[in-house]
Amino acid sequence: MLELRNIERVSGLTKETFKVKYLSTHTPVIITDLIDNWPAKNKWSLDYFKKSMVTSWYLFFLQRRLNLEKII
Repeated sequence: MLELRNIERVSGLTKETFKVKYLSTHTPVIITDLIDNWPAKNKWSLDYFKKSMVTSWYLFFLQRRLNLEKII
């Protein structure tokens, strides 16, 4: 039967510590502060995706319509 165990949550993990303690031992870990300094964390919001996706979908369907009109 599969043994379930808790996965350790860590922050402030260095690359070397990650390699030695988790990667080399194939031990799962949850890194809680990994994306704190990632620009997309603040940029990507529901509002951002609404605006960008609406524009993308509009351009996609407009392009398809124009291509279909050329064929017909």
